[in-house]
Amino acid sequence: MPKTIPLVFFGTPEFAVPSLAALVAAGHDVKAVVCEPPAASGRGHNVKPQPVDVWATAHGLTVLHPKKLKDEDFLASLRALACPVFVLAAYGRILPELLLAIPPKGVVNVHPSLLPKYRGPAPIVTALRQGDNETGVSIMLLDAGMDTGPLLAQEKTSVAADDTALTLSHRLAEVGATLLTNALDQYVNGDLHAQPQPATSEQPTRFITKEDGRADWQRPAVALERDSRAFNPWPTLWTMWQDQPLKILRAQAAEPIPGEPGHVIVVDGAPRVVTGNGSLTLLELQPAGGRVMAAADFLRGHPAFALARLG
Repeated sequence: MPKTIPLVFFGTPEFAVPSLAALVAAGHDVKAVVCEPPAASGRGHNVKPQPVDVWATAHGLTVLHPKKLKDEDFLASLRALACPVFVLAAYGRILPELLLAIPPKGVVNVHPSLLPKYRGPAPIVTALRQGDNETGVSIMLLDAGMDTGPLLAQEKTSVAADDTALTLSHRLAEVGATLLTNALDQYVNGDLHAQPQPATSEQPTRFITKEDGRADWQRPAVALERDSRAFNPWPTLWTMWQDQPLKILRAQAAEPIPGEPGHVIVVDGAPRVVTGNGSLTLLELQPAGGRVMAAADFLRGHPAFALARLG
């Protein structure tokens, strides 16, 4: 049976929860959990604790919300815990070298891509936008670079044709949790040694903004369909109609139809948008301030949409 490992866990969103839960289930001694502070969300901008914070608190773990990771009191508190290793999964901030140097065995990171592919903050979105048929999880040691540290383990998983960023993130989180616990035990016990990443010229992925989700109807329908999945649940693929944003939550690339890019044409009762190459059948929409609905229902309630020009 693996030995109990004292550790500090860094993580914030839902993606990190399965990793933390797996470490606790495996019997490891989580001395502290470090996560981002509660944040405002929803229409009412209510302040809510982060998913990792909620899980950790419910299970009696100590939770820390440092304002500055270089704060000497915070660093001293981590040193006092005397953990051989720290673990990170989607914490949300880059760890400074002063912090990386604290645990003798370093900081083990759960990264949702097959490194060195898709380093940086948006690997899942990027894999979907690129139309990849497979992706995976890498367990690695953090260094001063952007996801450039040596690898401990990797596992592949297929990307389904209907995967969104949400569904793929959930699956990768579970894959990563299992891979993490297996690799961590072996690494700390000296049975697994980190290997340098292969050389690559790929640039790291970048943070996604709301404007990235705005549909450019000059682009091919296939690319726009991928965006509808990659940007779901945020920022969603969206467009402007009647001076209001209209979210496109599900869509499907289809054959070309006559018209200018951005024009809506109804085909067999379903709204399609002319694109730079092919057309995009709209399947599920959400108007500003409204509920999510089937595109055909939206069309029935907004007959003028049949002649819309989207921008």
